[in-house]
Amino acid sequence: MRNKPSLLMNSLFSMTRKRQLTILRQLECYGHLSGQQLAQACGASRRTIISDIEELRQRFGASTILASASNGYELVIQELAEYQEKKRALLADDPNLLFLHFLCQQETAIPEKLAAITGLGNQTFLKQCRQLQTLFAAYELTLNKKQWCLEGAEGNIRYFYKAFYFEEEEQPHQLFEQLAETLTLRYRPSLPIDPVVSLQWMKVFLLRAQQGGRLEENWEMADFCRLFLEKTGFVIEGLEACRSLSQQERCVLLFLMMADEGVLSFLLKHPWVEETVPFDPIDSLRETFPKQAETLREDRVFVQVALAVMLLDRLFHVPPSLQRDRQKPAVSGIGKSTALSSAACHYLVTLGETYLNKQQLKNKQLMITYHLSGNEKIKGWIKQRLRDWLVAQGVDVVVEATSELSIFTARQVLVTDQPLFLLELEQPIYRLERPIEPNSIERLGKAILADFLGSCDGAVPSEELPAASAVR
Repeated sequence: MRNKPSLLMNSLFSMTRKRQLTILRQLECYGHLSGQQLAQACGASRRTIISDIEELRQRFGASTILASASNGYELVIQELAEYQEKKRALLADDPNLLFLHFLCQQETAIPEKLAAITGLGNQTFLKQCRQLQTLFAAYELTLNKKQWCLEGAEGNIRYFYKAFYFEEEEQPHQLFEQLAETLTLRYRPSLPIDPVVSLQWMKVFLLRAQQGGRLEENWEMADFCRLFLEKTGFVIEGLEACRSLSQQERCVLLFLMMADEGVLSFLLKHPWVEETVPFDPIDSLRETFPKQAETLREDRVFVQVALAVMLLDRLFHVPPSLQRDRQKPAVSGIGKSTALSSAACHYLVTLGETYLNKQQLKNKQLMITYHLSGNEKIKGWIKQRLRDWLVAQGVDVVVEATSELSIFTARQVLVTDQPLFLLELEQPIYRLERPIEPNSIERLGKAILADFLGSCDGAVPSEELPAASAVR
C-alpha cells in the first residue's frame, strides 16, 4: 500500500511530516482505512498514527474532516482549494525542502539563511547535505559547498529542477507564479502539447536562462532544429528572457512539452522528421539489438522509438529517471552502440525489452474501435457483450483510450452498423447487422476471431465470412 517514493518525499527532513503526508495520501487513494493499515503504510506504530491524525485535525480545521468510522478513518474534504493549500503549508517549514529551494534559486549564504529561518545548527546542516547527496547522485549531480550550487550536465540540472518543483502537488515552493498571465506559446494546433507540462518546462528553462545555464549545442543538429521550428510554428512571446534561448533549446523545449507518447505519436505522423535528421535510427538498432535488428527495422513503431531516443540523445540528455536501473542483468542478443551514448543505449535497451515483451503478447491483443448508432446504453451493451465473448476465446481486447504502447502495436479492427461506403479506413471493418438478433454478437465475434487467429498464424484472412460482413 506504500506510495511510490518521489523526490519530494525522499527529501523531507521531518519524519512526522512525511508520515502525515503519507496518511493523507493513503486516505485520498483508498478511502476508509484502519489504524493498522495506516501504521503499516507509514512504518510506524498505531499510537503514533493516532497522534499524527490528531495533529492533522487541528491543522486542517473545517476544510477537512478526518473521521473515525467503524474501526478506521476516512477523509472528507469540504473545501478542496483550502485543503490543497494546507497540505502545501504542512511542508512549508521543512528544512530540506527550504535548502533545496535556495539551492535551485542559487541563493547566497545558504547556511546562514537556513539557520536564521529554521534554527538548526551547523552540524545538523551538514547532516542535511549528506542526506541529500543520494538524491543528487540519482540525477548524476554533485553539490558544490563553496559556491552552493549543483554541478553536472545542464540537462540533468533541468530534470532535477522539474522533478523538485513539479513532481508533487504538495510542493510548497513555486516558480514564476504569474508566468501564465504574461507568456504566450504559439505552435501548430495539431501538435500533441500538454499545456500543464508546457508551463512547467517553460518555468525551468526560464529559470536556467536567468542563471546563465545553457545546453551544449550539437551543431550537427542545427539544420534540423531550424526546420523543426519552422514546420511546427513554435514561437515564445511575452518574455524578454526567452530571447536568449537558442534554436536548439527551443527545439528541445518543444519535445519536452509533448507527453512521452506525444513525441512518438508526432514522429509516426510526420515522416519528414526521419528524412531530415542527420543520422539513421537503423544504425542504433543494428548495434543495440544485433539478433533482433532485422525484425525490429521492419517495425515502424520501434524505428520511431529509436529515432526519439537518438533525438533526445543528441539534443538533450536521456532523463536520469530512465537511467537508474543499471544493475539489471544484460539481455542476450543486446549489444553496445557507437551511435548512442551509454545512457541512451541503456534507455533504448529498456524500451526494447518492454516492446519485445509486448510484441510476444501482440498475437493475442486486439483493439476494437466502434462506429455505432443508437443511444449510449445500447452501444455500451454491444461493446461489452462482444468484448466478453472474445475474451472468453482467449483474445486480449485492448481499450481504445490506453496510455500503453499497445495503442500502436495491437491489431486494430473497426465494428460498425453504418453503411460501409461512408467509411474510408485502413483497418479491417466488420459490420454488425441490424436488427440485432440473439446470436448476432456471437456471429460477429466468430468472424473477427477467424481472421484474428488466421493473421496470428500468418495465414491470409478469409475473404468471405458467412457470419458477418468484413471489408478490407
